[in-house]
Amino acid sequence: MSTFKNIIETPYGPIPISDGPLKRKARLLQGYYRKDILRELKGTGPDKTSTQHYCNMLLDGKESGANFITPEIFQYAKFRCHDKRNVETIEEFRLFNNMLSSQPMCFNLFVPLRSAVRSGDKFVDKVLQKLLPDLKIERVINIEVEYIPVPIDDYINDKSAFDAFVEFRSKDGEKGAIGIETKYVDSLGTNNPKDMKKKHLIANEIGCFTSEGLESIKTKCPQLVRNFMLTEKYRMNHSFGRSQSIILALQEDSEPEAEIQKLKKILRPEFQSKIAKISLEDFVTAIGTHCPSGYRRWITKFQSRYLDMKKAVELGEAVGREW
Repeated sequence: MSTFKNIIETPYGPIPISDGPLKRKARLLQGYYRKDILRELKGTGPDKTSTQHYCNMLLDGKESGANFITPEIFQYAKFRCHDKRNVETIEEFRLFNNMLSSQPMCFNLFVPLRSAVRSGDKFVDKVLQKLLPDLKIERVINIEVEYIPVPIDDYINDKSAFDAFVEFRSKDGEKGAIGIETKYVDSLGTNNPKDMKKKHLIANEIGCFTSEGLESIKTKCPQLVRNFMLTEKYRMNHSFGRSQSIILALQEDSEPEAEIQKLKKILRPEFQSKIAKISLEDFVTAIGTHCPSGYRRWITKFQSRYLDMKKAVELGEAVGREW
């Protein structure tokens, strides 16, 4: 194995030396999937103007659709990129070309679920009933992907988006909202918004935060806090009776739990259960258990592409001892 300019050369393409253990496995898995399963050439990234090749980057993914598990998902991704009403959070180059990105992963997981709900397939109800029993879900009404409620000044007044959003009806007749942040191996955002004063006012209005938590939001309001606030503001604006914020991430990814604990420390005790992690593995297993046979090929491909870390370990061992 040789390294050059902070790059590890592998049979599947270059990998940055800076990758941590989990990201390295996931990137190598994507490189293997691109080269050996999809038979696609590697591209450059992570940005459109980048000149460095990486094993997880596709060449001309917008034309091939190779970043998506089914043609339906590819067609929906193209539609969203042309839908000027709500496209601000979609980075087109990343969506079509970066196999490691959480955004195309979210499309690959939730677009078929969105279609299932709209066509009346009830297995999605069973999946969420299994994973979120405390919400007492009776029926999933709608699912949206990369969704910004508008007008934004009626919510938290920025372009924070739900990676996925679920609207449901509970067994006691209440409507509810689930805001979902999907995470593969990228980090949760720690940047503050521009209008910190506005965020503090909204946090106070929501009523979920301790006095110390409200004080902290004057100077620090990272992504997870804003996502939580967006879910709760949606609940309030639509007079929903139930709400839940979820981080959907790999089982071995410890960052979500750490960030969730930070958030819980600034929430009043009765609201701390409103934020939780569900592992991607558990989510996909629940889908595989409850979905009809027509969905099995899709969810099996999703599992192989994103979650087969045993394969990733084998690939890493095959690369050599320096891996």
